[in-house]
Amino acid sequence: MAGRTTWLAIAGVLAAGLAGGAYWFSGRDVSSHATASGTAGEKAANIAARAAGGADAERAAQARSGRPAPLSSSPLPPLDAPLATVVRELKSRAEASDARALCRLAVEYRYCAELQGRMQMIESGVARAQERIEQGGQGGEGDRRGGWRSTERMASAFEQTSELYRHCEGVDVPKSSDIVRYMREAAVAGHPRAASQYVSGELFTNSDMLDNLPELALYRDNAESMALAAVAQGDLRTAWMLAEAYASEPGDRRRTLLAQAVDSQPARALSLLYALRTAVGDPTADAADPGRTIVPRLQQRIASLERRLPSAEVTRARSEPASIGAGTGTTRTDALQTLSGAMTSRGRGDWSRAVCD
Repeated sequence: MAGRTTWLAIAGVLAAGLAGGAYWFSGRDVSSHATASGTAGEKAANIAARAAGGADAERAAQARSGRPAPLSSSPLPPLDAPLATVVRELKSRAEASDARALCRLAVEYRYCAELQGRMQMIESGVARAQERIEQGGQGGEGDRRGGWRSTERMASAFEQTSELYRHCEGVDVPKSSDIVRYMREAAVAGHPRAASQYVSGELFTNSDMLDNLPELALYRDNAESMALAAVAQGDLRTAWMLAEAYASEPGDRRRTLLAQAVDSQPARALSLLYALRTAVGDPTADAADPGRTIVPRLQQRIASLERRLPSAEVTRARSEPASIGAGTGTTRTDALQTLSGAMTSRGRGDWSRAVCD
């Protein structure tokens, strides 16, 4: 975390840059596949028993049934409240297995961790900028090595990051494995959006993979069944991510974490995409309808798989499309906007702190 000294250093570098001319500022396989066995509900129960350990009989029964437990009706603290003023309440509710509180803790801590990473990037950039100035380097427009092309951009980044991080001040961010655990437990406890965020694999980052080995093992063993359970509840975002995972090939270096946790099954992917096209429906005449961009993208992906697969498998997938639940608690527009975000971002970075409400 960048402290006051760093911010003073930034101010010093800014002053030097403004006085001496602009300068550049340079900031910036889990391969063992798990084949789903039994029903998604049974697998979810295994997660609860294995990972949570102390899950009570009621939660376990809900998991085995394949139906999400009812979420707490108690409102979460407002998003604009400083985290330090609400973290104790969230932790208390999380300890009582409140799925919404578990989810909120995960996204709040992830948000703060990302801001800390941005601060560290700024620290490194400031140090390099100071070194160039001290060595009499030209910097600015004559230095094409960096991505920050003016003192104005550096100042803007400093101000924005400093302002955003005020939300996190006074809170110790736990290790990344704890953040993953909070989201996993929220998913097991019945939060549908938490399940979608968890199975995307986004909470795992390259910088701390070895610290997350136990959580990665749980993810490898259970991500597919959790994704299937989310699809059964009508989660279109998860349906798209799972279809993409099934359609991926082992040699694809861009494979998502979910793709590494499932077997390549392009015919099953096509079946899911047919179901997804039906669930999305025809786009309306409204220019703002997300379906106007989603449907062409779906058609393109379907056509690609149809060309790739034998005609008999295509016919079978078309005649027996996968089943996607009706979904509850969200409007068609919201569901399509969430799906559109996943299609654009490959399931990464398309969430906000409001996802748990």
